[in-house]
Amino acid sequence: MVSSLLILNLVLILLSGCPGDSETVPGAGENATPLPVVQAPDEVIADGEVEPIHSVELRLELSGIIDEVLVEEGQTVEEGTQLIRVDSRDLEMSVEEAQANLSQARADYDLLIEGATTEEIAAIEAQIRTAEEYVRISEAQVGSAEAEVMRSQGELTRVQGKVTSSDIAAAQAEVEAARAELARLEAGPKTTEVQESQAALDQARQDLQETRDRLSAAKTQAHTEMLVAANLLRDQQANYSDIYWENREIEEEYGTTSQNLDQRYKDREEQALRYIQNAEYELEQARIAYDNARQGEITGVAAAEARVRELEARHQELLNGTDADEVATARARLRSAEASLARLQGAERQGELTSAQAGVEGSRATLQQRMTDVERAQSDVEQYRAELAKLMADPRQSELDRALATLKQREVALKQARLTLEKATLTAPFDGTVVEVNPKEGEWFGTGEVALILADFSDWKIETTDLEEGEIVKVREGSVVRITFDAIPDLELPGKVVSIQGIGKNYQGDIVYEVTISPDQWDSRLRWKMTATVAIEPIEL
Repeated sequence: MVSSLLILNLVLILLSGCPGDSETVPGAGENATPLPVVQAPDEVIADGEVEPIHSVELRLELSGIIDEVLVEEGQTVEEGTQLIRVDSRDLEMSVEEAQANLSQARADYDLLIEGATTEEIAAIEAQIRTAEEYVRISEAQVGSAEAEVMRSQGELTRVQGKVTSSDIAAAQAEVEAARAELARLEAGPKTTEVQESQAALDQARQDLQETRDRLSAAKTQAHTEMLVAANLLRDQQANYSDIYWENREIEEEYGTTSQNLDQRYKDREEQALRYIQNAEYELEQARIAYDNARQGEITGVAAAEARVRELEARHQELLNGTDADEVATARARLRSAEASLARLQGAERQGELTSAQAGVEGSRATLQQRMTDVERAQSDVEQYRAELAKLMADPRQSELDRALATLKQREVALKQARLTLEKATLTAPFDGTVVEVNPKEGEWFGTGEVALILADFSDWKIETTDLEEGEIVKVREGSVVRITFDAIPDLELPGKVVSIQGIGKNYQGDIVYEVTISPDQWDSRLRWKMTATVAIEPIEL
């Protein structure tokens, strides 16, 4: 298109300056004055594109899950219309949190300015009295716990002295005598096999007794630990009940609610409740351990007894020449003696000792807990007294400055949270038509992608794409332009230059400048991005 127009202009110039081959101008002679050559000025030719008067590619300011797409392609919107919204639940909660923090900071600052009220002083004094009363109660509980420690230690001493050394010596002597009698009956010509069988049987019986002792002791220990855990749970429940009703009495006395109750009282109540939950968990674990120990005793003893019976049957077969009745009587005597000795120093006695020892340890743990309660209550009294002194004293300037700085920080934080929340919603920057919508509801969409294209089709313009630096010097704002279109060859529109880009850009090795042209009229057949050719009337250099 550009080359065709240049050739046409050249031809016109040549024709205007050259006569025909055989014709002369009538009356012309050698001295006739020649006519001046008329040269049409060269138009500045450039390619361009049809563009709406205003268009923009919109991107999200925040990446995230698309919560809602509020428009569709082809829809006309006004400036400020909400277009796309990212999931903003976390941001909304951040705004609420920032608002709450600001309210707290403002209340703290106002409290410093106004000073303590009579009601606040009375409330702190009541807390001091309550804490002092709790100190007295805790000290009384310490006395009870000390008495329980003494009682459990006495019980342990009693159990330890229940069996004397002479009792154990007599039982051991009976065992030795029974063994000697059995050995006498089984004496005589014996084979090595009989001796080995007897040794195996003796070992199995010893293993059986050891199994009984060991598993019984484990069961007794587990049972004791379960009782200790149950006692601890009851103590924690009683402690929580005391704290709970103290808080309710404070609420009733001062006409407040659980939400407005002093945070320290609520913390103590919540801590006491957690202690109950921990104690319940420990009790359940102790119960499971006890059940496992009890079942383990049944299974382990049964297996050991089965082994003894098996070896006894084998050994009996080897004793064919022995008086079975006498041997059986001797064995019964030995088993009875061994059982008596086991009762004096075996699992049963060990269970009593373990239970008594656990009682001592449990009572000592309770005493330690009560002493801790006293220390905590005394600490509460000191803390409340310090708070009372602080309430009644005038605030220092540094405290006021710090409170004011905190207030301003919370105000900025709220503004920032609100601004971030606003960024979750994409809005229309001007009146226009939605041309393209890319996100879908429920999908993740990033800030680097084009979310929506918006255009103002109320007017149109032509923007050049290849006007080089050698031609741009001939163009000024207001220059007259002829506009033609590749898609509609018979259409030509007049227009004028409305703006020239201030800086050029590299395009295929050349420096080109973008020129914006406003048509004086429009044709409804034209569409966005159609190719146009513009012929700009040059200025004289």
